[in-house]
Amino acid sequence: MSTVAIALESSNDEIGGMEGVKSRRWAGPQEGRGDERPFGFVACVCKTRPIQSMQSKRASLNQHHFGAPSVMSTINVLTKEVAEEDDPFYLNEFTAIDDDAAECLSEQCSDLQLNGLTFLSDAAAESLSKHLEYLRLNGLTSLSDRAARSLAKYRGDLCLDGLTDLSDDAAISFGKQCCNVSLCGLASLSDVAADSLSKHRGGLALNGLEHLSDVAAEKLSKMEGVLELDGLSDLSDAASASLSKHREYLGLNGLAVLSDSSAASLSLHDGRLSLNGLTNLSEAAASSLSKHKGDLSLSGLTRLSDTTAECLSRNQGDLWLCGIARISDAAAASLCKHHGNLGLYGLTEISDTAAQHLSKHSGRLSLYGLKFLSAASAQYLQSNAAISINSSVLPDFCSMEEIVQYFVEVELPPYN
Repeated sequence: MSTVAIALESSNDEIGGMEGVKSRRWAGPQEGRGDERPFGFVACVCKTRPIQSMQSKRASLNQHHFGAPSVMSTINVLTKEVAEEDDPFYLNEFTAIDDDAAECLSEQCSDLQLNGLTFLSDAAAESLSKHLEYLRLNGLTSLSDRAARSLAKYRGDLCLDGLTDLSDDAAISFGKQCCNVSLCGLASLSDVAADSLSKHRGGLALNGLEHLSDVAAEKLSKMEGVLELDGLSDLSDAASASLSKHREYLGLNGLAVLSDSSAASLSLHDGRLSLNGLTNLSEAAASSLSKHKGDLSLSGLTRLSDTTAECLSRNQGDLWLCGIARISDAAAASLCKHHGNLGLYGLTEISDTAAQHLSKHSGRLSLYGLKFLSAASAQYLQSNAAISINSSVLPDFCSMEEIVQYFVEVELPPYN
């Protein structure tokens, strides 16, 4: 493969300071939190590549490709020699790849991170399409139609978040794909491209879209799989009505305002619905969303009126209200009637009366945000095995009698 020397500046932070970096793969919303990305992103800790040994090897490889080393760093080429190493997982340091290296990596059984690549040949794309795990190519800003046709055959999870443009032909190719694909670099999408992508089977992330036409919304509503549109800050009533027909996870976490009409439409959506960008919700909208048959996430709400709590308690699915810092006793009395898992991570304190109400909740209840509990509240909450609280939370005792009574009545975990 012919290569061109490019003057680049690199640092060890870019190359190997990546301990604890998490690989993300789509696996559905994770349990217990309402603010995750819908595809789940199961964590997998990456190993850190040995920087010093790799630097000397790259120096010899770059000299082989580009002649004598210069004062400025040259482009880092991923060759077959490097690709054949035992740990090909983290390869973001490379900005170009040989076709032979791509063919070698296609046989690897581990996830591939190639986010440093700024160009991908058609031959390399064809080779990488045979890889079967998770492939990140977020450094690519463009892709030939032929390369798109090859990558559309990929059967793992594919990330192309650097693409800023998608031709209609490329959209047709990805529409035939049967895996999870992320195209979050796209700021716009033609109606023709939306029609093609509607045939995609698998998760589709389009979180870079800033506007969605009513026609495009109608097209995408037919897609079979997870649909992320978190970049949209507003949505017409017509678009909301169309998207309500979608039958899987629908992410609209960028919406800051939701009209009562749009809320009524989205309440008909059958699947997980995430509206974490909303900080306020009218009582009419809450009443509509209470009819939603599926998991509902409203973790952007910071306050919850008693009326809104009563409405949302009728939701038929898991309910996530992780932005609420305090709730009234009346709101707690309403929420305890909710059937399904309930997430209230944002609560930092709770009254004894509210704790008593919530202890009667029939599903799993998450209260990890509580910073302290009274002895009475601790007893109420620990009486329900389905309630989760932070084990470091200590009861706020007012007397020695309360301390003695607490340790007598509450079954504590064994001391380690």
